[in-house]
Amino acid sequence: MLIDCTGDANVVQLAGLQLNKNPALQPATLMMRVGGYDTATLDLPRLEEAFEAAVKQGELLRSDL
Repeated sequence: MLIDCTGDANVVQLAGLQLNKNPALQPATLMMRVGGYDTATLDLPRLEEAFEAAVKQGELLRSDL
């Protein structure tokens, strides 16, 4: 028995086995660092409001957060 935990079924592909892809895919984890901002001076409610407006107008997707 082999458990392939590569996330992309790399071991299954190397073994030449059939892949079954779930139609509901989960997005990858995104990690980032942002610097140069004084968080005490940010207007977080205003940023959230701008984000919600952009989602409503179709400029962003909720998953873009």
